[in-house]
Amino acid sequence: MLGQDGTLVELDAGGGLKLRVRGNGALARGAPADAFIRPEAITLARTPAELPPGQGALSGEVTDMLFDGANSTVLLREAQSRLELRIALPQTGAFADLRPGARICFGFDPERAICFPGQQR
Repeated sequence: MLGQDGTLVELDAGGGLKLRVRGNGALARGAPADAFIRPEAITLARTPAELPPGQGALSGEVTDMLFDGANSTVLLREAQSRLELRIALPQTGAFADLRPGARICFGFDPERAICFPGQQR
């Protein structure tokens, strides 16, 4: 954990990527933390301007599409950290054309992501 501002903490996700998420439990500056966000809490967008206000704009490359009816998801690798994320596809069909290799923007409300004290790695 890098710092705290009220209920939000700033985390170093690796590769220079910094994330703001809701803290949970006793977190100390410099201590390891693990972050979690539900796949349906992440917003997909074609451009950063399409993301709702307050959501930091991130980008990544689609690595795979998992089609399971209403529970279809996209797997992507975040551009800066190379972390793999699983994001629920909206049921609107707006991203039905996504394919592996496509670049896409995404973001999330920091209050909907949560972090816990982590293990030293």
